[in-house]
Amino acid sequence: MRALSLEELGKLTGGRVECGSEIVVRCVRPLDMVAPFCICPLLRPDGLVPLGELPAAVLCPENRVDLALRFGVAGILAHGEPALALARIVAALHPEPAPQSGVHPQAIVHPTAALGAGVFVGAGAVIEEEASVGPDTWIGPLVYIGPGTRIGARVRIGPGAVIGFEGFGYAPSKQGPVRIRHIGIVEIADDVHIGANTCVDRATLGVTRIGPGAKLDNLIQVGHNATIGARALLAAQVGLAGSTRVGDEAMLGGQAGVADHVRIGKRAMVAAKSGVTRHVPDGAQVAGYPAWPRQKWQRVMAYLSRLGRCEQEDDGNNREGAT
Repeated sequence: MRALSLEELGKLTGGRVECGSEIVVRCVRPLDMVAPFCICPLLRPDGLVPLGELPAAVLCPENRVDLALRFGVAGILAHGEPALALARIVAALHPEPAPQSGVHPQAIVHPTAALGAGVFVGAGAVIEEEASVGPDTWIGPLVYIGPGTRIGARVRIGPGAVIGFEGFGYAPSKQGPVRIRHIGIVEIADDVHIGANTCVDRATLGVTRIGPGAKLDNLIQVGHNATIGARALLAAQVGLAGSTRVGDEAMLGGQAGVADHVRIGKRAMVAAKSGVTRHVPDGAQVAGYPAWPRQKWQRVMAYLSRLGRCEQEDDGNNREGAT
């Protein structure tokens, strides 16, 4: 385990040391698991309230410095982007083990599949015919990679993910739904991360694409022929229907759902649990079901809350008048 002074962490992250520059830090812990020589992220205003023991140092945004001072924390590192600083501190104090490479004996790789240098394939993973995997990619246990799938460099695919299996496509008929065979592929660019048990469907025709640097959480469904732009962020249980387009650097909160053929613009933000049924412009923020502009949805929710209180008051007055 490494040990760095708060001053060194300040230089590493580009943050400002408010006090305690000489304090030595050895680990990163949450505020409810304080340990000796630890630094804790302080992101919520009530974060220090229930603590009996203070950490050696805290990492906080500028507007939390006064709070940390009031509680008597000896070391304070302030940063304009504390989440980014936390990522760098964790990497410095808890370095990742050396990357694995090679194919596990219990994995199945088709003879026509191509694996780049430094690729790791976990136990029980299956890579089908004519798939290609770029260098330094990590494929977790029990992952399925379908035929013809193209995966770039430095991609990370979590355990149980299914990349390139058929999507949900049926044509109605008098005899019942008729399966439409999917003959397209999936194409995943460099530096993409895909979480555990996420499914990326192969295209009906053509390509399902995930752009460079996109990050997908666990338990996400990406429908056939969908496109996800560069550096987009999708939280757990997001569902994208077929032919959805998600723009570069867009962000979708957990359990958000997007209807088929809908476009989410560049740098747009979709709140958790939202249902998007129509196009979202570049840079827009939407929430609710159906998804509206976020500020409008918040106003409507506030109005409905007031309306509910008024109805309760009227019911109470009516009962009092009847007695």
